[in-house]
Amino acid sequence: MLGSRLGNFEIMEEIGRGGMGVVYRARQVSLDRIVALKVLPSRGVTDDTVAQRFEREAHAMAQLQHPNIVDVIEVGKQEDLHYFAMKYVEGKSLEEI
Repeated sequence: MLGSRLGNFEIMEEIGRGGMGVVYRARQVSLDRIVALKVLPSRGVTDDTVAQRFEREAHAMAQLQHPNIVDVIEVGKQEDLHYFAMKYVEGKSLEEI
């Protein structure tokens, strides 16, 4: 996916991986800013419940306001890829800490 475009986002590099998807550092083209883009790979969507759970995660995060929780910028789907963009925060990962 590196170098490709997903919606309004240009994928730059992979920065994390987890049970619900892959997180990339990406550039939001319209505003020319760096974001974290979480993508649910199409192979991870075996049925609608996985995609619905992924979207619920994004909507739940968007409702939260706390200094230690990043803002959700956008939720979207392109073809069979579900994604949501979040504010990108530089620094060490929790795993590194």
